[in-house]
Amino acid sequence: MKEGKITNVLSREGTRVLIPGASLKGAIRTYAEFLSNSCAGSGTASCSDRLCIVCSMFGTLGKLGRVQFDDVLVNERSLKTTVVSGPSQWKGKATLPNTGKIYSHTLSETGQKTSIYEVIEPGSSFQFEVTVKGLTKKEFGLLLVAMGVSRKRFAVKLGRGKNIGFGSVTLRPENFLKISAVSEIPISGEELTKLVDECADVYLQSITGDSDIVANLDKIIDDSKKVLQLEEG
Repeated sequence: MKEGKITNVLSREGTRVLIPGASLKGAIRTYAEFLSNSCAGSGTASCSDRLCIVCSMFGTLGKLGRVQFDDVLVNERSLKTTVVSGPSQWKGKATLPNTGKIYSHTLSETGQKTSIYEVIEPGSSFQFEVTVKGLTKKEFGLLLVAMGVSRKRFAVKLGRGKNIGFGSVTLRPENFLKISAVSEIPISGEELTKLVDECADVYLQSITGDSDIVANLDKIIDDSKKVLQLEEG
C-alpha cells in the first residue's frame, strides 16, 4: 500500500523483470477455455467422468498438465517501464458477456484511479519457451489457436491493467524442437508455418459445428484488429 493506493509492481529477479510462466499459462488457458467446449469459460463439458480438453492439456487438481510455460527474464537493456494510475482491474468489463475474464484491447475504463501500475512500455519484446508432451494434433491445434498464432490470428491480453488498455501482446512462433527417444528435430521457417497451420486447422475443423465457440473466436479476432494493425504498421 502507498498513500492508501494499491501498488502493482512488475516481478523481478535481481534487476531484471520476470514474467512468471504461470501467468503466461493462465492467460493462454483462459483463451483456450473460451475457444473450446471446456468445463469453464463458455464451454458446457463436465470433468466428472473424464477431463475436458483444457483440463487434460493444462492440468487440474490432482492432474499434471502436459503444457508448461517457462518463466521469462526480459532483457533489461532494451526494456523501458513506467508507472500509471487507473481503476482496479477487478472492476473491468469483459469482451465476452457473462465471463469477466477476456478483456477488450480497445476498452479504456474510466473511474476513480485507485491503483498504481508499473507497466512495460509499448514496443518491448520478449522470448519464452513452451514445453508440450503427448498432445494430439487437435490439442496442439487448440494451444496454437488460443495463443493467436494460427491463420485465425489475434492479440492476447497479459498481466495487470487489462481493464485500462494495458497488456496487449502479439505472439509469434519462432522455433519448434521435436524430441523423441532417438532424435531431436528442429523445425523453423516455412516448415514451422506448415506445422502450425496443419494442427490449427485440425482443431478449427473440429469446432465448425459449434456456433458459440466460433462466435467467441470471431469476437476475439475482431476486438484485436487495431492491435494487429499497429504491429503491422
